Amino acid sequence: MRLTALTIRLRIDTTEWAWSTNDDRKINKHERHRLIQTWKEAARLAMRSWLNTHPDVSRPLPFAVVQVVIPFDKRRRRDPHNWCGTVLKAVVDGMVKAGAWPDDTPEWVGHREPVLYVTKDRGARPEVLVTFGEKGMIHDS
Repeated sequence: MRLTALTIRLRIDTTEWAWSTNDDRKINKHERHRLIQTWKEAARLAMRSWLNTHPDVSRPLPFAVVQVVIPFDKRRRRDPHNWCGTVLKAVVDGMVKAGAWPDDTPEWVGHREPVLYVTKDRGARPEVLVTFGEKGMIHDS
């Protein structure tokens, strides 16, 4: 099966906080490593689950743009691009580790700025939107 102009939604099953680049400067290296590994593994499991339920899709997957959607329980000012170098990077690395792409280079993966939203739903979890298509045909940054 060939994937073009298709968006899939993966739920990232973690209750771990989504740390930003601002937080990254304040935490110690052991906490940072733990956060990276937790998010990377959650993304790996989500992508691996999707790949296992779609055995007819050829690997590696075609070029795709990845966008992370992160829920928060408090309304405050946040800059979405501050989650690109932390959560988004860990998620893409986990998806590569799952076998989606051979590498996270721009040849295989683009990204969009994360979407941040406020919700009172305690069950809300981060999600990843993966949009497949021809490089240049879909917006990638």
